[in-house]
Parts: sequence; C-alpha cells; structure tokens
Amino acid sequence: MFLPVTGSHIAVAIEQDLRTDLDFSKCNYEMADFLRKLPDLALFNNFRTLMKTIWKAWMPKQCLSVYDQLVAGARYLDMRATKLDGQLHGEHGLYSRPLKAYLRDIRRFVEEHALEVVILHFQVSSVGREFQVCRGSSVPIWEERSPQPQVI
Repeated sequence: MFLPVTGSHIAVAIEQDLRTDLDFSKCNYEMADFLRKLPDLALFNNFRTLMKTIWKAWMPKQCLSVYDQLVAGARYLDMRATKLDGQLHGEHGLYSRPLKAYLRDIRRFVEEHALEVVILHFQVSSVGREFQVCRGSSVPIWEERSPQPQVI
C-alpha cells in the first residue's frame, strides 16, 4: 500500500533567497574550490560573479516561499542545510536564508492548520559531499504552547 504525499524538492532553494554575494556553499565544494584557486585578478573576479549568477539562474527549484509551498499543498519538504558562520542556512549550491526563518514559516502554517501533517526531511552537510540525514532528533521549532503539534 502506498500513501501519496505532495512535496517540494529542495524546498529552501527559492530563487529570491539564494545569495550570490557569498561564496558557493560547502555542498558545492568542487565549484567553490575551483573558483577559490583562480588568481585574484579582475578577469577572474568577474568570472566568479558570472558563475554565481549562472548557478542562481539554473539551480533554483522553487518560486514560492516555504509557507506558500505549504499553502499550495506540499506536505513533504526536502530541507537541505549547511553551516555558515556557525548557523544553519538553507542551500542548493548557493546559501539561502538561515534555516530558522524557514522553520518559522512552517510553524506559522502548522499553527494556522492544526490538523495538517507536515513531513520535514533534513539533509545537513558539514563537509563537502558528506550528507547526513538527521535521525532520532527533533528540531525544536515550536515554543511551549497548548495544544502543541506533535513532532514525530
């Protein structure tokens, strides 16, 4: 028996959130490493900027905010994150907003639609291609309130 669930692939790869003013994310380490090795000359600096612009245009998977994805019917969110300056950020080759901002959007939706179930699939990368699915731990996104949504 199968239970179809509508979802969003790389829910945090939202066009307006991807940052070209930062380096490529650690998850895109081949590109980041290649660009870092180029000499610090104007020609290569322009190339670095151009590559981020191309990546941003090519890679986004979503045009709606996480909240709007949920309103549109997504109930499974593929959440990819990596650390930047000690804080988890969404990512898909480029960094996006801090993960906390997306979790606030999810909390807002769940509070407004208490009977809905939302499945969060976290893929967190700390170094290069090393992806680890977070198992056995919950992310505290709800403050102490009653009734409280269940985190499974």
